[in-house]
Amino acid sequence: MERYAASLRFRRLMENLNWFWGFGGLLVGICLISVLSTVHDQTFAWGLGWTIPWIWAGVWAVITTYWVKSALREEKRTWSETRRETVV
Repeated sequence: MERYAASLRFRRLMENLNWFWGFGGLLVGICLISVLSTVHDQTFAWGLGWTIPWIWAGVWAVITTYWVKSALREEKRTWSETRRETVV
């Protein structure tokens, strides 16, 4: 919690990740429900219902990994500047 309280960049990153995963999941869920409601083959629908969310989560996890690494590098680079501004 100390890092969350101390770093505006970190708080912003967490907020953006929440929105990214939340809206992404909502969009995938809505699209999947609309597609699955039109599929007549129950086995195919079951397969899509299990496969698509896993693919989505994998893609989102890869994006999140690169995004977080980049954001933390930027935070580390600017940390001393930010701390100086906060203290003064």
